[in-house]
Amino acid sequence: MKKTPLRWLVSSIVVLALVVAIGVIKLYDDFFPMAKPIQFPTIEKISVIEISKNDLDIKYTDNEIIKTIAEHFLNAKATRSLSVNDAPTVKEYYIVNIIEEDSSRVYTSFIYQENSKWYIEQPYWGVYEMDKNIFSFIEDGD
Repeated sequence: MKKTPLRWLVSSIVVLALVVAIGVIKLYDDFFPMAKPIQFPTIEKISVIEISKNDLDIKYTDNEIIKTIAEHFLNAKATRSLSVNDAPTVKEYYIVNIIEEDSSRVYTSFIYQENSKWYIEQPYWGVYEMDKNIFSFIEDGD
């Protein structure tokens, strides 16, 4: 089959559109990267999880509760939002300190709601969208 000039033009436009689309996606990923994987110790190394907000101050040492909270953290999805402050810029948030068993390291995170979604923010590391079911758990103190 002989290629007509119209068929050649359409093929060229399609190829050019694909190249431009791939370039735009690449640039978008470079300028707005996804957050790095959440910083979190292995569940076995966690001895205490402390959660505080205003007059709420809870300490969890039970392994089952620690495992449940850890699963919520580990299931959080990375966003393209940057964490550029020591604390979130929203007014109200929970402070979550995850302490390793030998107390050698404390992982501090913040949990807050913004635009009807719940987020975990790790300062200067990343922002992650999370399942809101953890909040009934925190507020009930189960």
